[in-house]
Parts: sequence; C-alpha cells; structure tokens
Amino acid sequence: MSLRLYFDHHVPRAIAVGAQQRGVDVLTAEADGTADRDDEFLLQRATALGRVVFTQDRDFLVLAAAWQQTRREFAGMVYAHQLRITIGGAIHDLALIALIMNPDEMRNQVEFLPLRSDSSSTEPTRRRVPPVWRRPSWCGASGQQSIRVGWSGLGQKNNLASDGFRTLVSPMSPGCCSS
Repeated sequence: MSLRLYFDHHVPRAIAVGAQQRGVDVLTAEADGTADRDDEFLLQRATALGRVVFTQDRDFLVLAAAWQQTRREFAGMVYAHQLRITIGGAIHDLALIALIMNPDEMRNQVEFLPLRSDSSSTEPTRRRVPPVWRRPSWCGASGQQSIRVGWSGLGQKNNLASDGFRTLVSPMSPGCCSS
C-alpha cells in the first residue's frame, strides 16, 4: 500500500480495524492522542506526518476548500458521508485508494466515497467521483500480471496513459496464462 491514512475521531473504529486488516497503514486521532483537537489541527498534523485524512465530518470539506483556495498544502483527504456508505464499502474503497493512489496524486485533493454507486441507492445520479473501471488481467512476457485501472476525472493524475488508464503490475500467480 502506498498511501498512509489518518482517521479523525468521526470515523467508526470498525472501519479503521477493517482497513488495517486489509493492509492499509492507518493512524487514528485517538491513537495519536489528538482526538480532542480541532479539525484544522488534525489536517496540519496529518500533513506533517505525510498521511491523507479520512473523515466523515463535513466541516473538513469546508476546511479543505479554504486551504485549496489559499494554496495551502495538505496531504489530501478522503470524505465519506456517514449515511451513504457502509462500513464494508468504506473499507473496500479505502484499501483500493491506498493501493492505487500515491501521495503525490492525493496532495491537495479531496476524494469522495463511495467510489461506485449501488443500483439500489437513492443517491443523486450526478456523481462527483466516477466508478472504477477494470479491464481484464493479462500476463506479460516478463512473467508479471497487469491490471489496468481507470481513474479519469479523479483530479490531476500525472501517470495515466493517454487513454486514461494506469497499469498496475504484480508478480504473476502460478499458472497464469498457461495453456
């Protein structure tokens, strides 16, 4: 995982535990001894530690917008409305973001969860964050398996191919692409 996350005190403990079980590097405000501090201090602290804030507190969105307007640097933020995502959905999406994104891509950005909409959801059809698209895996000649994941529309991404997709490479599993 390339992203390290900082959870504010509004995030249920179950999400932190589940994300940690998935291999996400999580530091909670409680564990850091800053649970009673204000939002601005938490954003400063997370930035100083090189961690992206995960929050379910709308006040952080106002703070992030103010920092963006004044060009004040922060490590990034992931926001999920408490009523629009399940605990399992938050864990899944945070693990995906931590795996795919890197600190430079998240700098001064705010990403919104869930990354995909549920067809039975009552959310508005206009989405701030597009779904994640996956193309089928394939095995390269170098013995590695690649997955192409599209993040078009998720802010400024420097390392996407011209088609808007990024190739992630992992060691090939035994028997991959064998006849």
